[in-house]
Amino acid sequence: MNLLVLDKLLWGMQGFLAVTFLIAGSAKLFQSPAKVARLVPASFPLTFLRVLGALEILGAVGIVLPLMINVLPVVTLVAAACMGLVLLGAGVVHWQNKQFSKLPMLVVLLALSITVTVGRYFLLEGT
Repeated sequence: MNLLVLDKLLWGMQGFLAVTFLIAGSAKLFQSPAKVARLVPASFPLTFLRVLGALEILGAVGIVLPLMINVLPVVTLVAAACMGLVLLGAGVVHWQNKQFSKLPMLVVLLALSITVTVGRYFLLEGT
């Protein structure tokens, strides 16, 4: 596969992930406590959910900005890997609460996070 095509595909995935994490993080960080409690199937403390929302927003920024401005581009793949861990945790929580309808989207996002992490690693190693 042409490296330019791979780069463009990875940028598309990164953009999708960034928007998704920005929306999810903003919902946890800025909505009322009652609405935030309805977003998450388990009874996590509000402070934990607010911190998780902030981390998701930082992850969204980290997935695109460092590589975009070419300052510490390795942060992009680290952010993608960390967001993959967040997705794994979300999958476990939804599985335990028998919310199986949420799992397909989590699997897609996890696959994208892994692809971005591995793809960017190999592209950065090649430069």
